[in-house]
Amino acid sequence: MRLAVLFLVILAFQASSVDAEGPSAADSQTDLQSVNQSGVQFEQSEFDNIQEGYLTLRWNDVPTAVEYRLHSDQIYSDQIHSDRGVTQYRGPLPEAFVSGLADGTYLFSVDAIDDAGQVIASTLNPATVHVKHWSLRFALALAGCGLVVFLAIMALIAKGAVMARGENDA
Repeated sequence: MRLAVLFLVILAFQASSVDAEGPSAADSQTDLQSVNQSGVQFEQSEFDNIQEGYLTLRWNDVPTAVEYRLHSDQIYSDQIHSDRGVTQYRGPLPEAFVSGLADGTYLFSVDAIDDAGQVIASTLNPATVHVKHWSLRFALALAGCGLVVFLAIMALIAKGAVMARGENDA
């Protein structure tokens, strides 16, 4: 009985008045103008000392966008080298995973595209990424540590096999 009452209460709550018309055209036009004025903004716009050469960039969602395009420019000795013709990401989500970055400074910008293929918003302030990979000395030191651990494990396995063979012979 209590379960039936609970079910009816939940059903009545879900059937309460709902605005079936949704947002008005004026509201969506105001929202679009607001996005166009503020542009697309990255959640984090400065990335210092990225040592792995990859990162995930996230930006605000544009309500009427069906696609985002992420572009990059690389800075060489205080001069911007534009790779704008190369799109790093093209898709519906307001985030992108970028990998394969060599040492250097990169500027990333995003364009929001509507269903007609028109740019409806762009980044006003690009995300700046500074990539400086691990040094070769550090990488070789870590590889050496890994080699020592690997050899120690192999020695323990060999010792265990010899001991097991000795017990079987006795």
